[in-house]
Amino acid sequence: MSETRKILDMVSEGTITAAEAAQLLAAMGPKPPQQGKKFVILVTREEHSHPKLHISLPVSVVKLAARLIPSNAQMKANMGETNFDFSSIKWKELFTLVAAGEVGDLFYADVEEDDGSVTTVRIYVE
Repeated sequence: MSETRKILDMVSEGTITAAEAAQLLAAMGPKPPQQGKKFVILVTREEHSHPKLHISLPVSVVKLAARLIPSNAQMKANMGETNFDFSSIKWKELFTLVAAGEVGDLFYADVEEDDGSVTTVRIYVE
């Protein structure tokens, strides 16, 4: 397991805060430039050929959001027929990791729906 993945796991488990994670990631050394990188939120249902939700934002926008969004802010999305609660995501912590230069998967969840299908929620930087 990579050091970066260990730090992300510690954030998701609540062992450390996103700010502490950003300090640890910064201490690991320089990250590649973020120019051209995208922050992506992708929600798919296994029985559909196209995503229910696909948002792609420049990392520069996410960096700005990390500075402007209050730490207690909640973001909600009504995705209709899904059991996933988007307000459970700690958006400020994700934005802080993106601002620190994190690349790759930041959040992944498979949610079993009432009808037995699976909805996948993936948040990443590419």
